[in-house]
Amino acid sequence: MPLHLLGKKSWNVYNPANIERVRRDEAAAQVREEEAERRMDEYDAARRIAILRGEKPPSPPPDLIEEGQKPHREDASRGPKRRRLAGEDDTDRDIRVAREIADQGRETREQLLKRNESKQPSDAPLMDHSGHIDLFPVDHKAARKAEKNAEREAEEAKKKRELEDQYTMRFANAAGRDGLSKPWYANASKGSEHASRAEELEEPGKDVWGNEDPRRKDRERVRMEASDPLAFMKKAQVQLKEAERDRKRWLAERQQEMLTMDAAAHRESKTQKSPQQKQEQESRWGAPQVTTQQESGWGEATSTSRQQSSKMVDLKTQKRLAAAVVGCGKRKIWLDPNEVNEISNANSRQTIRKLVSDGLIIRKPVTMHSRSRARELNAARRIGRHRGYGKRKGTKDARMPSQVLWMRRLRVLRRLLVKYRASGKIDKHLYHELYHLSKGNTFKHKRALVEHIHKAKAEKQRERILKEEMDAKRAKTKAARERRQERVSAKRQALVAEE
Repeated sequence: MPLHLLGKKSWNVYNPANIERVRRDEAAAQVREEEAERRMDEYDAARRIAILRGEKPPSPPPDLIEEGQKPHREDASRGPKRRRLAGEDDTDRDIRVAREIADQGRETREQLLKRNESKQPSDAPLMDHSGHIDLFPVDHKAARKAEKNAEREAEEAKKKRELEDQYTMRFANAAGRDGLSKPWYANASKGSEHASRAEELEEPGKDVWGNEDPRRKDRERVRMEASDPLAFMKKAQVQLKEAERDRKRWLAERQQEMLTMDAAAHRESKTQKSPQQKQEQESRWGAPQVTTQQESGWGEATSTSRQQSSKMVDLKTQKRLAAAVVGCGKRKIWLDPNEVNEISNANSRQTIRKLVSDGLIIRKPVTMHSRSRARELNAARRIGRHRGYGKRKGTKDARMPSQVLWMRRLRVLRRLLVKYRASGKIDKHLYHELYHLSKGNTFKHKRALVEHIHKAKAEKQRERILKEEMDAKRAKTKAARERRQERVSAKRQALVAEE
């Protein structure tokens, strides 16, 4: 059975005693805040009343001053730092600082005196003659003197404007003296365009010598219409519409002629007799039908010539000229099959250019083959997609030849050996040995070669250290042997000398 110990702890926030204590504290804090706010309102009211009465405002109660607004204790350490200048001692420094403080106090007093002198105390009463409190009293005599007579000011301004109009030109007077008194459309004689043109036609014009020139107005009007861009655009639209109507009419006539020729050729082909029918007719009627046979032959020749004329003509020359004009091959030139007769009449580059601008000869667009799908497939294959068993074709050696793999691996190893030899990491003897080992397929990859180089260099270093140790030991043994031989020879000589 679990133990419920949380409710028995004094610090449990959900205990009824703790909850009640928190509520009491919150209520007490709210009462203190309300009391402080009430006292602050009372102080503000007393301060405003004192200011309105011109008295000195009372100081706030000490308990209302916030902690951050309490005046700090004046300490000597809060003053300016007293640092000595170059070449002066402590006494000179104190004298200089005292002089600076005295100068600052003198300047402050002078500024206060100037400020008090500039302020002129006002002894005007707060209450006016009607018993109202006026915080900003106004001198009525000065106000009456400052008031202006509106009518007199208007008359003076009018006289001044009339005087200025005698020698001043304003934009408002551009229409004349009474130009703004009436709207522009009020005067029908001046506002009507037809009336102004009638007046111009009634008044005879004059040339440069002063002679009368009745047609001068007409020439001027024609010149103005010719220089008018709107009239030029309207004229161009009219010409364009006329050209379009002429073209449609010509196309309709041409289409009608083609239909008529096709119908005539169709009728003649129906009435034409085959060679077998001609032979039967000759055998049946005999010689008197020669004229009829000749006539039928003439009709056949006529129908054949008409059929040949209705066939498409040779346009090789036009296609060659169009290719030269457009700047492409003859295979890229498209000729409108409905405009064969007009295209066949073109025999110059200028005419070909006209047909190109009219759209009868067009350069075929370039056939584009999108590579987006191929690029997406290649990108997927680079990250390993589409390379499963179902996508593999050919043997393993056919897909990736072993010779190519061998060449790639051997070139990597040889480049590494050349780099290490150039940097001095391996000598020529080790390079020669590793070159033959690489050729013998000893190393499967670059990492194996690097590890072998480290091991070979470590083994060579160990052999060198062992050799040095053996040489040192051998030299030490030799020196000890020589010393022993010297001692033995010395003892032997001593014994010989004693004997």
